[in-house]
Amino acid sequence: MRNTIAILEDEIDRVQVMLPLLKELFPHLETVLFSKAPEINAWLEENLECCVLICLDHDLGADIIEEDKRIDPGDGRDVTNFLSNKTPVCPVLIHTTNTYARPTMIESLEENNWEVDYVAPYEDVLWIHQSWKKRVCELLSTEADNHAV
Repeated sequence: MRNTIAILEDEIDRVQVMLPLLKELFPHLETVLFSKAPEINAWLEENLECCVLICLDHDLGADIIEEDKRIDPGDGRDVTNFLSNKTPVCPVLIHTTNTYARPTMIESLEENNWEVDYVAPYEDVLWIHQSWKKRVCELLSTEADNHAV
């Protein structure tokens, strides 16, 4: 069943706004959150078919130390590269301030027939309440029209 929104985002301030907003707007949908590209890619490998929307940031911060091992969190391009080799199943909404990485992310998806859109972050988390929320609603409305959500 297609009922999941997958998000790649590592900034806690953003997450604390996105998750409750999605729960309020779409209580019938599940949301899964990842802060590292390899983790979302592994999840998508097994669960891509259940996604109704994928939201991606690019910059994920510095390497993380877990259990005395340095872990590279990757970035949003790792996910778009992964998705570009998959059959499109849902829209992808990119939200990044990285103006150098954004075109590459969009291009790799569009070249492989993914529906992709972009929202520019601004004013801390205000953009989430305004442009991101609006675009998520539009994309999920289109998905509902095209598929049983």
